[in-house]
Amino acid sequence: MQKECCAVIIKSNENNERNYYSINNDSNKNMFYYIEKDKTITSYDYQNDILKRENEEMQLEYQFKLNSNTTNSIFIKQLNKKFNIDIFTKEIVKTSTNLKIVYTIDNQEFTYEIRKEIA
Repeated sequence: MQKECCAVIIKSNENNERNYYSINNDSNKNMFYYIEKDKTITSYDYQNDILKRENEEMQLEYQFKLNSNTTNSIFIKQLNKKFNIDIFTKEIVKTSTNLKIVYTIDNQEFTYEIRKEIA
């Protein structure tokens, strides 16, 4: 497993966040993961384009398929209830130093991006 310092960028019309995390990249499993400041564990399966996030309050799983709609789930732990959410994936870009996904939920566009910091 390889650790790399990366910028994690999440953009929407109302929000533009940039945080830096130590990303654990496991090329044998075709995935990486990191732990956010609020202890949310985030993982991404880059072979199947599945993003997972989990913390004390919720668990979500998004599958991205280019130019397609997918139905995904968010589980709210306190309510013990699962909600479905439809996502349309507009763009997936994967390079050795960058992952960028542009998707829409209820006509609102989001960008999720991971960039390796090059010293």
